Amino acid sequence: MPRLLLVALLLSLIPFAAQAQSGIVRGTVFSADTGIPLQGATIQLGGEGMPLFAATNADGAFALRRVASGTYRLRVTFVGYRPHEEDVTVARGATVIVRIAMTEDAAQVGDVVVEAERASGATSLSAGLQRLTPADLNRVPVPGVSGDLAGYLQTVPGITAVGDRGGQLFVRGGTAAQNLTRLDGLRLYRPFHILGFYSAFPSEIVDEADVYTGGFPARFGGRLSSVLDVRARAGSKSRFSASASVAPALSTAHVEGPLIPGRASVLLSVRESLIEQAFPSLFGQRFPYRFGDRFGKLDALLGEDFRFSVTGVQTHDRGNVAGTAETYLGDTSPLDLGLEDSSEVRWEEGAIGGRLAWQPRSLPLRIEASGSRSYAESVFGVAEALATGSTPARSAQTDGWDAALDGAWFVRGGEIRAGAAFYQADVGYRLADRFTGLAADTVAHEELAGYVEAEVPLAAEFTLEGGLRVTRFSPADQTVLGPRGRLIWKPSRAGFTREVGVAVGLVHQGLVGLQDQRDVGDVFTAYIPVQAGQPIPSAFHAVASWRGEAGPALRLAAEVFYKQFPDLLVARLDPFPGFTTTLDEANGAAYGLDLRVEHTTALSEATNFYIFAGYGLSQVEYEATTGAFPPPHDQRHALHLLGRIRSGDFSVSAAFQYGSGFPYTPSAGFDEWVDQSGGVTDVGSEPGQTRVLYGERGSRRLPAYHRLDLWLERTVERPRVSFTLRAGAVNVYNRNNLFYLDLFTLKRINQLPVFPSVGVKVEVR
Repeated sequence: MPRLLLVALLLSLIPFAAQAQSGIVRGTVFSADTGIPLQGATIQLGGEGMPLFAATNADGAFALRRVASGTYRLRVTFVGYRPHEEDVTVARGATVIVRIAMTEDAAQVGDVVVEAERASGATSLSAGLQRLTPADLNRVPVPGVSGDLAGYLQTVPGITAVGDRGGQLFVRGGTAAQNLTRLDGLRLYRPFHILGFYSAFPSEIVDEADVYTGGFPARFGGRLSSVLDVRARAGSKSRFSASASVAPALSTAHVEGPLIPGRASVLLSVRESLIEQAFPSLFGQRFPYRFGDRFGKLDALLGEDFRFSVTGVQTHDRGNVAGTAETYLGDTSPLDLGLEDSSEVRWEEGAIGGRLAWQPRSLPLRIEASGSRSYAESVFGVAEALATGSTPARSAQTDGWDAALDGAWFVRGGEIRAGAAFYQADVGYRLADRFTGLAADTVAHEELAGYVEAEVPLAAEFTLEGGLRVTRFSPADQTVLGPRGRLIWKPSRAGFTREVGVAVGLVHQGLVGLQDQRDVGDVFTAYIPVQAGQPIPSAFHAVASWRGEAGPALRLAAEVFYKQFPDLLVARLDPFPGFTTTLDEANGAAYGLDLRVEHTTALSEATNFYIFAGYGLSQVEYEATTGAFPPPHDQRHALHLLGRIRSGDFSVSAAFQYGSGFPYTPSAGFDEWVDQSGGVTDVGSEPGQTRVLYGERGSRRLPAYHRLDLWLERTVERPRVSFTLRAGAVNVYNRNNLFYLDLFTLKRINQLPVFPSVGVKVEVR
């Protein structure tokens, strides 16, 4: 039934209403300084009668439809830029195309931060989509002095973090390996650092980030659960600026400026953790974590119609997820475990790619060609291998490249987008667990995809979007169809409801990420392609959202979702303590409700107050041949509270998180297994191998997780330099939150204890 509804929705996109008696005014708005598109600019077309209004999208584009023939005054405004005005003449049945370069207004710089924060917000939901800006990221303090996308995402209902370490996020029932993450089109496999506050996306480099928790458009594919599409900003093409910060958790440096004034610029960022040196141990826990990232972007305007950019990113992480381990008797393992502890994990990844965009002044289209190369490597049991000279217990590698061609055609009354993409990767794993023997393999994986999307305005308040993605997977040797649809209603009359949206879609994934399914604490992932004869894992998404405003200061949003996961491939529980690539087929389902409310008010001219509350209710269940069970990331309840008061140079922030316990599979005991396949074994001299006797899969739950973070910040502004000092702590009441329970050693692995941080940042502009 869902597929029939999608087909009917796509068929409804075929006819386009004729608009012969009116014209269209289209255009793009961009910064004259950096050349980047300006999203959220206000467009006003004035003439006889009521003026028409619009706002620019993520590409800086806008469209005013059903414009009667005549001459009008076009006015464009954007916070921090000088207003732009020009006359346009619209002929009957014609389309007028304009390109508007906005100039920064230094007199407005002091107001930019406040207004930019109001432009987005935690309640800006649109049928599974939330668009984030750097101002949103900076609202959620993390250890250090800059905002980070990872810190913000952990406050979003429906996005589950297993804890404060591990570098994994689970989105509305999907696993971490079912999320697609892109940075300027670069494919990233492990973008989140080993400490969960950080990612490869600090606020200094982010222009915008689209977070699709479900129902994503046809231009995205290859993953079952979610899409994180991050666009990095270009460096300034008119002046140099730089910043540097020092903090124990993460120290940073960034510089940007023109290579060719007005035409080409560069932006560079370097971040490195000092936590291993600053806190070798604290409150009974070790902090053996080392991580960092490098980023660079070259952006150039080639003539009036072309734009070229090159983006590169590299990340590295190394640490021990079992920072503190307690036995079931409550005994704490010594801090000087050293290199003998086999819980150490390491991963690194890198990507580089380029884009060439063509947007002619005389034609209503945009064409973009892109290509990139990306790699990732993950190793588990690094320290033990270094100490003994042996092979690490587990390792996985992915080395691939992407090529894509995308186009958008602005037709009368709507927009058509189409494109093609090719992805090829060599994926390999090597498993040397002492209980499972040695297994190693490297397999090639390919995806060839094409898509078409259409956006059609219906009357004055509705927008209908539909799309179809066709993908060929190899070595599975299968072709699949993925229809998508989205309907948005924005009432034109002022009232409580601001937007209602519905999105549905069918998505597929041919590269399966394998993890140990015993509990949520396993941070090692190996990818293997779906083979010929196996079904391609798919998921059906359905999302409905509502958002409204109760006055100018109070905003509310609600979203319900349903995901169906037929033909999943999950790791089979192995009684021996090791990783397994033995797979079981399973079906899954996830459904739930997210509620959000945020309030912003000015207590005085210099003081403002912000508060956000978000609650998520969800359930995830798998059904395999062995029966139904909840997967390790099934968190039923999640509550997030965030408050901040700013007065002059000072601000105080508080963040509280609560999450109900994750499921895990208990052990019923142990026995000794003797292999008799090679003949009778003398059990007196060969006692066999120890293995676990499991209880019911997923039948137990870990204790609930909660913590409170507090931060104090002061910023001092000078004409060309600013200083920021941030001090505070994570988990201020030192809650002993449980990360996971190791079934083989019966050790309790805790989350971070109270974690203080003091940092300072200097910005020169």
